[in-house]
Amino acid sequence: MRTFYDEMKTIFAPRSVAVVGASDDITKVNGKCIHFLKKHGYQGQIYPVNPRRSTIQGYPCYPDLGSIPGEVDHVMYVIPAGQIETIFEPCKQKGVRSITVISSGFAESGDEEGKKLQEKLVRFAKETGIRIIGPNCFGFINLVDRVAASPAAALDWTEIPAGRVGLVSQSGGLGLASVFYGAMEESIHFSYLVSSGNEADLNICDYLEFLIDDPHTDVIALTVEGIKDGKRFMELADRAVKARKPILMLKIGRSELGAKMASSHTGALSGSDKVYDALFRQKGIIRVEDYDELIRLAGMFAKLIAQGKMPKDCRVAGLSVSGGHVGLFGDLGDYYGLSFPEFDESTKAKLQGILEFGKCKNPLDLSGQVIKDPKAYKKSLEALVEDPNLDVLVPIITVAKSYDEVIRDFLEVAQATSKPIMVMWPGGSFEGNGRELLRQSQIPLFKTPLQLIKALVALRQYVTFVGSRGETGAAAADETSGIDREIAEKLEQAVKQGRRALTERESKELLKRFGFPVTPEELAETKEQAIRAAERLGYPVALKGESPELLHKSDFGIIRLNLKNEREVAEAFDEIMASMKKHSDKINGVLVQKMVDPGTEVILGVSRDETFGPTLLFGLGGIFVEILKDVSLRVLPIHERDAEEMMEDLKGKALLRGARGREPADTDEIKRLLMRLSDFAFRYQAWIREIDINPLIVHKNGAWVVDALIVLNERP
Repeated sequence: MRTFYDEMKTIFAPRSVAVVGASDDITKVNGKCIHFLKKHGYQGQIYPVNPRRSTIQGYPCYPDLGSIPGEVDHVMYVIPAGQIETIFEPCKQKGVRSITVISSGFAESGDEEGKKLQEKLVRFAKETGIRIIGPNCFGFINLVDRVAASPAAALDWTEIPAGRVGLVSQSGGLGLASVFYGAMEESIHFSYLVSSGNEADLNICDYLEFLIDDPHTDVIALTVEGIKDGKRFMELADRAVKARKPILMLKIGRSELGAKMASSHTGALSGSDKVYDALFRQKGIIRVEDYDELIRLAGMFAKLIAQGKMPKDCRVAGLSVSGGHVGLFGDLGDYYGLSFPEFDESTKAKLQGILEFGKCKNPLDLSGQVIKDPKAYKKSLEALVEDPNLDVLVPIITVAKSYDEVIRDFLEVAQATSKPIMVMWPGGSFEGNGRELLRQSQIPLFKTPLQLIKALVALRQYVTFVGSRGETGAAAADETSGIDREIAEKLEQAVKQGRRALTERESKELLKRFGFPVTPEELAETKEQAIRAAERLGYPVALKGESPELLHKSDFGIIRLNLKNEREVAEAFDEIMASMKKHSDKINGVLVQKMVDPGTEVILGVSRDETFGPTLLFGLGGIFVEILKDVSLRVLPIHERDAEEMMEDLKGKALLRGARGREPADTDEIKRLLMRLSDFAFRYQAWIREIDINPLIVHKNGAWVVDALIVLNERP
């Protein structure tokens, strides 16, 4: 039985390629397609198609696809977009399996004609099963099977060996030009490179799934502007973790926090780029800032995985002859949260036998010892690799006439240890071949402290994630299981009535049914009912006007707090009713609510991201959310570990622990309610667009939902 991997492999390793619009001029895109196939060792049949030529680049040339005598597996289309329909019928007749549309002029053009052409391409793919790469792309490069089906200028490299990094880039110029070329300069090599372009048919998830299953790929690098299928992408990210294949992503297109319109406070705080950040964190995806970082991290992970040297932790030791470099490395490492443990006593004893002066502190300053003893680097490194407190060793070299001997020592020590060694070289040498020795070795090489520190932070992030959740994968959840029909019917009825949201009371009733602790309260239609309700609940109380049209009560002046007696309740009731009548004809009454003791105010919420679906928000209340935007996000469903991390993410997390004499908050209860809200929102996402629990007042033992709002989907 053919698998999805088999089908994709057929696309990337075609037995024959036809180039529609081929040219003899290898300086042009339509000439490069054939030139690079030949240059990099393609072993299949090449068929140029051009009605004005009899031969092209030494191959017989055919006027159209139908004239080709043999089978055609793959077509590269490099003529104007407007002629795309001319190949549809010939492709069906020739049994073509896939087409790369290099040409632009489709949906990316922004005009109606381009959009219509792309729609025709989509329909053609769906009707025939012929898979489409692009349009508006640079094609693909399969270095495993030597298929350079691309006009990318970086293919002018004379020799391009296969490596263990798979690259998918929506931008051809960014991925198959700059990233590809930059990686080659650093001797970092790829298994497959794909430019996905407009993704009319095959999209980034298809390529990601292929690379996860591919035995020739250990690391996956992505440059992405947007993801079409968020749910599938999340599932694939979980599969990548289980397969122990790091995903590195350069995400283009950051948005302003709260740029979208939203009905709830939560929605206004959940900007789309914040959702990507949250997703990356909870799925173990490493986000990079530029393509140089993408290249270097891909190379680091590939080298460590190839050697079987992925550490369990990332406790670091640095060593150098330069005190300044040691100091800078330590300062930056500490700033970014790296751990530099104290050396084990046995390590200190070994180092004291090597060093004539200097202190055995981490990072280690060798001072002038190497000048006196050229083997001091090697001896010190050998001592450090035996230290049980250390996971990663970083020798730092600077400038010398030649570093070849020292680098060969590093290579020898690296060969003999199971711990990763990474070299930082912010300088150079005037003789020898040291830098090339390192590039061709399995030791990751970095030029600046910041490059290396960020790489170590990424390594720590990944190995920590794998260690905590790598075996469990995604949170177990089924959006159709465990549905409470009474809750679902109430939500569905409200939607059918055309309501925008539930009232606070209705929202809290549903949350209470799902296990949330809500404040005692009663709805009063008259002043007398409000007074009797206050007496039953016990003073002090709060009064809140209830109207399905007035969702944000403070905006309309229909809320009064801390009412202590009958007179205050009566006056507040009259004021609230008068204010509601000014703004709405739909008035249910006034909600009388028991005031709860002060505690730590937090906000819990859910909003819907267009790509990834419901997302969960948590933050401290008051100025922390209003002004500082001190919140944490996750995409649903979440793990318990996610709930714990959400509390740790907050800048004001010390307040949860009881800073400055405050009563500590019940973090176990917060975690329970985050998990309950995740479950509730995920199960009922068909009807719910947003949820606000603001505030949730948390005490030392327990918590109360004081206010809540459920915003409905217009079309479930």
